[in-house]
Amino acid sequence: MNRWMKWVDRTARAVHALRGSRGVYLGALGFLIITWAEPAIDPEVNRLILTLPVFTVFVVGLVTLPREGVAARERALALLDREAGWRPMARRLIWPALLCLLLAPRVFLAAYGVPHMHPLTGVITPAIQRQLTVTFLFLLLLLPAIYLRSSRSYAPHIEPQRPVHLDPDDATHTQRDLLLWMSVAIAVAWAWLLSPFWSPFSLLEWTPDLDSLRLGARGVGSIAFALTIPLVLWMSLNAHLVFLHAAWQREVFATRRRQIALAALHVVLILAALVLHIWDLLWIAQYRSAVGF
Repeated sequence: MNRWMKWVDRTARAVHALRGSRGVYLGALGFLIITWAEPAIDPEVNRLILTLPVFTVFVVGLVTLPREGVAARERALALLDREAGWRPMARRLIWPALLCLLLAPRVFLAAYGVPHMHPLTGVITPAIQRQLTVTFLFLLLLLPAIYLRSSRSYAPHIEPQRPVHLDPDDATHTQRDLLLWMSVAIAVAWAWLLSPFWSPFSLLEWTPDLDSLRLGARGVGSIAFALTIPLVLWMSLNAHLVFLHAAWQREVFATRRRQIALAALHVVLILAALVLHIWDLLWIAQYRSAVGF
């Protein structure tokens, strides 16, 4: 029993170490390394051996996002007590702005490899172009993760807590569960909005078995891009919405005008990124359906 409890505790510690944006960040980096290392690896080597550990880290990060989302909320609320709290908010605008720029249709579709938009069409081989496409997708996944992690500049002393270290009656449990169920709802909504992905063909190359993982990073690139960006951005969006709600309740609009304006700008940029994300994926789905993929 003691060995079993030690194993459970070590697993819990590992999950906590890979929580939220850290797991997403490391997972995306791992897939980037696999993407560029695969051509040098013997074709007989089972890609599942390479992909499964990185995929596990990635999934752990996504599942534990609500834990970090709670910390992000508390960090945002801490800005209400800082007169110069607008400075870190202004610096963090670079991440959602850059994400919106890269998701802009002309930029995204060109980088994705749509032939009549890609500047290197006819110059590089299709294999290299596929590598560049997968690389671009995983680089995009890094931006929302970096954006969420950068919220530490709001209040560096606030860190996500392991559930075992919290009092059973702590409100953090309720907040985490609420974020978790909202994340599930967002994932379902995204699957419904992006129904062209699921039928009559599978752009995401995703099946209930391990076939996608055996394809390497390419097999999980599209589905990771489709679902990760909205889930990670939701944590940042929720934090800034909670900040605006608290500012309204405390009636501090006169003394915290800069923070409130910047929080609203963050919300606008996040929503713009989500709209561009959906538009890009629907365009790709229609394009690939039209050309017979």
